[in-house]
Amino acid sequence: IVMLQKSKSKKVWQLKYLVLVPLIAGMLFYTSCEGNDSIKNTKEDQKLEEVIIIGYAESKSGKKVGIEVPFTAIDQVPVFPGCENAEDKRACFQEKIQEHVRKHFNYPAEAIEKGIQGRVNMMFTMDEEGNITNIHKRGAHSLLENESERIISRLPQMQAGVHQGKAVRVPFSIPITFRLENEHQLYDEVLFSEVDEVPVFPTCESANDTRACFKEMMISHIRKNFKYPEEALDSGIQGTVKVLLTIGKDGQIDDLRFRGPNDLLEKEAKRIMMKLPRMVPGKNGGVEVNVTYAFPITFELRS
Repeated sequence: IVMLQKSKSKKVWQLKYLVLVPLIAGMLFYTSCEGNDSIKNTKEDQKLEEVIIIGYAESKSGKKVGIEVPFTAIDQVPVFPGCENAEDKRACFQEKIQEHVRKHFNYPAEAIEKGIQGRVNMMFTMDEEGNITNIHKRGAHSLLENESERIISRLPQMQAGVHQGKAVRVPFSIPITFRLENEHQLYDEVLFSEVDEVPVFPTCESANDTRACFKEMMISHIRKNFKYPEEALDSGIQGTVKVLLTIGKDGQIDDLRFRGPNDLLEKEAKRIMMKLPRMVPGKNGGVEVNVTYAFPITFELRS
């Protein structure tokens, strides 16, 4: 936990905390033969590394707000049906999520016919009662997005996650990639967690672990540049902004995407990301590639 202090003015509340916690989400790849109904899983147990940044501020109204805790930081993870007696409920949850996606996955026939493929980033929350809520999707095509949403919407009710003795909301993210087996194109966009050589953040050139250094410098950058928008504070606006960015083959930040509850929060997230420096591009198989990195930024008012 990183403490961040701000002075209090007539219109601005005191910003108390900036919490940065790594969030690990399962990665599933699926393929389909064109003209063939058989579906098979080509890669399992992959990890998409994400960061949650939670900004806390005092609320003038004194209104109490719920707490959202990352899957990897929560004391007791949500319990997937069938995991009640598992020794490692966190691992069981991951396995059950993957099993659920495999079981319900169905490559859309129209997408197969049209040769449509690509990744869909699915984000959802398990609320204080264990229900699946706040489903968001972003992908290459609406056919793939709709199929991914159908899969996630069929997730069962869980036993709610518990943190510090209280039921809390728990966000989770799953990228689902639809790939046609007969397509031999070279994919030059790779997830940060999968790329052989991650982009090198300035000052990380001599680091023994450039991946860990990248994440540390990203957190440092956000902490240094984070500012809760004054208008959002005055209006009591809070919520989570989903951020997806690509570090291009030239090392520049490219293809920034944002989805949040309010433009003020999205603009602040964009302002922070636009200040990122140019990096040494990532490599896969010795070839420079575009590297995608995703994280939610949560602005939360504390009573």
